[in-house]
Amino acid sequence: MADIYSQKPWLKFYDSHVPQSLEYPEKSYTEVFREAAELVPDRVAVYYMGKGITFRELDILSNR
Repeated sequence: MADIYSQKPWLKFYDSHVPQSLEYPEKSYTEVFREAAELVPDRVAVYYMGKGITFRELDILSNR
C-alpha cells in the first residue's frame, strides 16, 4: 500500500486550471534571486509589516 504522500489526495481540491505538478529549473535559490534582480529590479520582492522591498533593494541589502 502506498503512503499518503504518493496518493496525493489534495489534488482533488485543485481547480481544473491549476497544474498538478510544476517543473523547476536546476538552479540555486541565489541564482534565481539574482536573475530576478536583473530582470525586474523595481518589482516588489517582499512585503513585510506594510512595507515593500524591491529586488534591487533586497539585492543591495543582501550584499552588505
